[in-house]
Amino acid sequence: RDLEEITIPDTVERLSDALFYGCHSLKRVRIGKRVAFIGPRVFHDCFSLETITLPAALEHMRDRMFLNCRSLQSVYFEGDAPQVVEERPFEGTPANLTVYVRKGAKGWTDASGNLPEKWPVGDPDARPIRYLDR
Repeated sequence: RDLEEITIPDTVERLSDALFYGCHSLKRVRIGKRVAFIGPRVFHDCFSLETITLPAALEHMRDRMFLNCRSLQSVYFEGDAPQVVEERPFEGTPANLTVYVRKGAKGWTDASGNLPEKWPVGDPDARPIRYLDR
């Protein structure tokens, strides 16, 4: 529970339910490029989590992934929008959390080709979304 930073290896394909639950010291996470599925509440109560990078392979985000991650400032998506986003992934996160996406990645824009102001659209916990410039 004293873990502050972790890089999930590229050999991993899924993160199981509540994998990092209660890792209060965890600040930074980079998830390997093959992870396609992230279970529910995987970062529940990771109070110190500040930034996370999600891989292009990510297809499925389960409910309340970041529940009570009250220090989370930045979520970086390396690829297209996940095909399935379950209930309230950002519940309990700061209102100033920003979601960053790559220009040209599919599934992020609305029918007019514009990036929505907040993501996920329609979620009461939706957070501002911006293009990644790094």
